[in-house]
Amino acid sequence: MTITDHTIGRRQVIHTGAITVTTLGISGVAAANRGGGVTKQIRNVMGPNLVLAEDPDDLTDCEPYDEDDPEARPVYKVDGATLRRNPNSISAKVSIDTPEPGSYCYAEGETAVAEAGPPEGFTLWLFTFDEEQGPFQEFPWSGAFFVAGHIVGGTKLNLSGQISKQTEPVGGSPLEDPDVEVHLAVAPHGALDPDIMPDQIKTPAGTPGHWWVSLFDEV
Repeated sequence: MTITDHTIGRRQVIHTGAITVTTLGISGVAAANRGGGVTKQIRNVMGPNLVLAEDPDDLTDCEPYDEDDPEARPVYKVDGATLRRNPNSISAKVSIDTPEPGSYCYAEGETAVAEAGPPEGFTLWLFTFDEEQGPFQEFPWSGAFFVAGHIVGGTKLNLSGQISKQTEPVGGSPLEDPDVEVHLAVAPHGALDPDIMPDQIKTPAGTPGHWWVSLFDEV
């Protein structure tokens, strides 16, 4: 999968349906305040909506988290994601327990290894949804940005970084309004493979169903 994959619908980055999005936006708020020109928002991190199926030896054998609601996601970490916005940039941070190797649905692709670590690779992506930048005809989002990538062997996964109006997007358009709707996504890249480094922690992997996600409404 590439970051320009048209199967990633606007709401599919996290959920489908305005009701679900609105509910997450309310329940995930721990703080939303302004001070010194900076707006801070905190949200829950939701787990993938794909889980391992019947074959324990196939880490890509996946099924929906909830058979009755294929878009459902569990809360993985309360208040695990933070955005700080100023007039020129957005800083993003996700701090969660490192997913237990072999316990989740693994992505496949040129920059993902469907084998368990540790250590394992994870990347953080930021998607913007700016209505002023057009009707999302080419992509369901207005901009897609790489934020951070790490190989992790410990119990805590911390991914953080900043994008600005000068940051080149991986897909779509540059950031124009830092107050727009934002989706954060943590993508899994599987066990460390030196042969595909540094691409293993710099390029997309998997689909929205594989990701740990947080949604931030516009401010």
